[in-house]
Amino acid sequence: MSAIDYKNGGRPALPASQIATDKQVAFVKRLLAEKNLAMIAELALAIEDSLDGVLTKQAASAAIDALMALPRKPQTSLAHDDGNAVGEGYYFLLDEVYKVVKAKGSGNLYAKKFGRAGYEYAPGAMRVLAGAARLTLEQAAELGRATGICVICGRLLTDPTSVAQGIGPICAGRL
Repeated sequence: MSAIDYKNGGRPALPASQIATDKQVAFVKRLLAEKNLAMIAELALAIEDSLDGVLTKQAASAAIDALMALPRKPQTSLAHDDGNAVGEGYYFLLDEVYKVVKAKGSGNLYAKKFGRAGYEYAPGAMRVLAGAARLTLEQAAELGRATGICVICGRLLTDPTSVAQGIGPICAGRL
């Protein structure tokens, strides 16, 4: 006969080897937040309820499998303080330059941050870019003059005219 854990609502206590790991529980919570649960509302409620109690490894694995098969929620349009949506383009926030691009496969927008090696993926940056201003030609030129690197394409400025302006003619046309 198994011991009854009165702290756990009277449910039998489980051996530690059967209890879901913290990583499994965190992954299930993340999937619940990002997946479109309209198709399986009852299952989603059952999974959320099980997170309040003791979740077994087997149940966590089953929940992860079920949630992974679902489509993601439709991407919501982030908006600036002035009401304009964050779209593809270049943004300037807290002395950092970001490039927002559309993913080829999903069509979702994601952000890249400008650094020494050019633009690199910046996880979570789309959430903070809602308060960012679009990069202006003047800002791009100022940064280019200060660093000697074009902030649009990431190349070293070598042409004397481009070095003086801080941006090349092709990249200036992109803003």
